[in-house]
Amino acid sequence: MPLILVTGLPCSGKTQFAEKLSEKLKLSRRNVILVNEESLNISREAYETYAGENSLRQQIKAEVDRTFNRDTFIIVDSLNYTRGLRYEFFCLARTMLTEYCVVRINTDMPVAEAWNEATARYPPEIFTSLCQRYEETQEINNWENPLVRVAPADPDAAALALDRIVAILTPAPGKRKASKEHAGSLPDRRFPVTAAADIDATCKAVVEAVLTAVAAGSGPGDTVAPPNAQWTVRLPLMMDPQTFPARLHRMRRQFARMCHTSPPKDLREASIRGMFVKYLASEM
Repeated sequence: MPLILVTGLPCSGKTQFAEKLSEKLKLSRRNVILVNEESLNISREAYETYAGENSLRQQIKAEVDRTFNRDTFIIVDSLNYTRGLRYEFFCLARTMLTEYCVVRINTDMPVAEAWNEATARYPPEIFTSLCQRYEETQEINNWENPLVRVAPADPDAAALALDRIVAILTPAPGKRKASKEHAGSLPDRRFPVTAAADIDATCKAVVEAVLTAVAAGSGPGDTVAPPNAQWTVRLPLMMDPQTFPARLHRMRRQFARMCHTSPPKDLREASIRGMFVKYLASEM
């Protein structure tokens, strides 16, 4: 379940490189999920307003949360232009005890601007604003390390970058690098990894059931009672449908961290589910 974060200026070649990386990983019989605006059917017009851009980011993070599992490589192909957003993905990878890599597409602004004019992907004023707001990646930041820089205009260098990324994400047995995470971003490794995965799967099933009910028409204040389930969840009175999925997944991660810090005595699925439902009730 390694997480690859692709970042760079708009129209810099991120998606082309992400697709090549996905193809290379699939050739080695690995499961790969590519998460971007296209895969989620999100229009780039979302970048024209703050609310639209925030909703776009929340949808991408929610999709990454939803698809995380032990056997899948996830490539997040979006602008990812703020350090804060990249830090959030770093913390998610550390919480899930998975490999992580940042890929910076190094395309100069004049070249990206020419590509944007040719494709009309962003209005000129939005393109300029996004470029001006881009926060550069730095190797000294532990949440942007390992960092692989890619020059898409150089095919040979891009091919070498692909090989390096695969090597980082699939270390040979006994070659895994020591982590430098701080205690707040990584659970205690004495907690069984299998138990952590089981807890996450149980909580994720609850979250998906709630979101399915919302998609079917349940709204603020309604009680969600999935068929054949022995639990219910009351939706909050103040509920924003755009941000609610990301909010639920954030609470799922918080609950998982609580379990890592203070492992429950009863790790059976029904017990964990009941604890998580009570936690949702207290937090919503």
